[in-house]
Amino acid sequence: MTKVGAKKMTIALIAVLAAWNLLWFLITTVQYHTFIAVVPKDRSGLHYLKNEDGFSYYVKKPDYLSFSGNLGVLNEPMQEALIIWPRLFGGYQYGFRLQKDGKAYEIYVNEQMEPLDGSDPTAVQKIEEYQTELTGLFSRANALWNLK
Repeated sequence: MTKVGAKKMTIALIAVLAAWNLLWFLITTVQYHTFIAVVPKDRSGLHYLKNEDGFSYYVKKPDYLSFSGNLGVLNEPMQEALIIWPRLFGGYQYGFRLQKDGKAYEIYVNEQMEPLDGSDPTAVQKIEEYQTELTGLFSRANALWNLK
């Protein structure tokens, strides 16, 4: 390979890396702007907001060159949480986390608050049992971030 060819390849590689970094920065900044606007950084530098009613909200922006971040609504006293993953091209994925009696349950749910794995009897039972709590977490998330 000639010096000119190696130089062109190096410049092309740098250009591709710069474009990828710029694309990542723009996409994540635009996608998470509305979320972090209502949940500003706290003293520790995290996007975390705690209300006086015991509910906490957080925004975890994607790590460097990743497009996967998440939002969370936590009912800390009851150890219940709704985790929301914004999809890159619109929409959301949801997960319900519940800690009761020394056990932790993590269940993926859809927009209608039904478990994605309907064949898992534990997931179905826990969603039915905690339907009111899950509905409350969903409504709080929608009220804060206008997810619909």
